[in-house]
Amino acid sequence: MYPVSSLPQGYSSIPTGTVPRAIAVSMEPWPRVTVRSGSASISAAPRAWVMLTGSKHLKFVSRVGRTLCRCFTIAYSAGMTTSLMARAGRMEAGGWVSLYRWIFRRPRTSAGATAFAYTMPTVALYWAFIGVSAAETIGVDFLLHRWPVARVILLVLGLWGVIFMLGMLASMKVNPHEAGPDGLVVRNGVMFSARLGWADMAGISLQVTNLDTSKTFQMLGGVLHVAVTSQTNLHVELREPVVVSLPDRDEEITSLRFWADDPQALLALARQYRKDPVR
Repeated sequence: MYPVSSLPQGYSSIPTGTVPRAIAVSMEPWPRVTVRSGSASISAAPRAWVMLTGSKHLKFVSRVGRTLCRCFTIAYSAGMTTSLMARAGRMEAGGWVSLYRWIFRRPRTSAGATAFAYTMPTVALYWAFIGVSAAETIGVDFLLHRWPVARVILLVLGLWGVIFMLGMLASMKVNPHEAGPDGLVVRNGVMFSARLGWADMAGISLQVTNLDTSKTFQMLGGVLHVAVTSQTNLHVELREPVVVSLPDRDEEITSLRFWADDPQALLALARQYRKDPVR
């Protein structure tokens, strides 16, 4: 027997073996479902109740749950989930913090330092994705208005996707590169930040590099590329190798190449702090 608490008001019990043979759906004046099985009939039951108490649905949910648990156990035993979950959690939390900083105009910059953006090549693409995702969410919500359970689930996922992409864009906006009296900080969202003192640099120059792949972080012979749309335009040569933290590992680098929207201004300020002659 199904528990009394799960039944619509006015019904005390339903035989466990009851299998719905016909389901009638009405949206007016509120969502209403009539389930018929032989001579039995249940009316005014919410659709969520019908879906969750059907034995077939429970068995399906149970099988999916067991499969996910097995996959998680295998991944955990292989050491795969720790870093992935940590990175996903860091990105999710960083997105919400970045949205807060973006809304209240509180970029992450040190006192006395000058910020340099690196979002120009990607900002239009981000807004296009955000707009398409928002339109898709509205369209799916309209198409599924007769199925409120699926509608709510996909609406929540759609809104989360839009907010997630806004958070990614915000994380790049509020975490700029910066050049100040203490040195240079190269960033990429909330996942990368490398602080280099001026004394650690053998030189800094303007040098455009086009990479073959679209990965943001690429190691090529001791040179770390922090790319934006597969490009970098500034090159920092280090006096000695330093270790930097990437999202998934630590790397020892001898040079760092990265992208800035205004490389000439950053280069001029860097040379001013380093007191380099203009060449």
